[in-house]
Amino acid sequence: MAEQIVELARGNGALHGGGVRLREVPYRLFRRMERPVTPEAGGSSGPIEGSLDIAGIAEATVLAGVDDLVLQCEDGQQIAIALTSSSGGFCLKGAMRGPDGLRDFARRYTAAWCGQDAAKVAAFFSADGSLTVNDQAPAIGRAAITGVAQGFMSAFPDLQVLMDDVVEDGPRVTYRWTLVGTNAGPGGTGRPVRISGFEEWQLAEDGLIARSLGHFDAQEYQRQLDGRST
Repeated sequence: MAEQIVELARGNGALHGGGVRLREVPYRLFRRMERPVTPEAGGSSGPIEGSLDIAGIAEATVLAGVDDLVLQCEDGQQIAIALTSSSGGFCLKGAMRGPDGLRDFARRYTAAWCGQDAAKVAAFFSADGSLTVNDQAPAIGRAAITGVAQGFMSAFPDLQVLMDDVVEDGPRVTYRWTLVGTNAGPGGTGRPVRISGFEEWQLAEDGLIARSLGHFDAQEYQRQLDGRST
């Protein structure tokens, strides 16, 4: 199968070395693929090959001896960069998205849910991404995902989502959450609800969510809405 070079992102970010902010740099991130790129392929957390255009790194002698470079991208993602050195210059050996980048992504996703702006939640998904809640039909595309998020926000005007944890296992990510709110929306019961669950994410090559499978205990959720004791 023919090899493909896929551009993941470009923009301006902050380059850090040894924990010190060095300077602002333009960047371009690439991935070398040996298969067609599809939303199901996921794997944006894996190695990035190709090039980073970071404003003449070979001439940046201030970086000599620094082996823990991190590029903070515009969207908050952090890329840890491994370099090799020869003849006084630097060349890119590889790059990997750092765990703090994923955790920051999950924190911002959580904040979008708490902000009562359903479109901001949908913006964390690829254009043709999907969100499935328990056994319901998947919501495909940002407009449909906005509708699902708005449903929860309307039902719980004081909705708060707490991020319990986020764990990465290759191309798959498990995002664990707790929803807290009062069912005071139209037709609501007025009762408080606290329910925990998780989403299984597949990340697309653009670094956004290609597919999310959401799970929570629907029976426990309904019990709390009805005000029934255990």
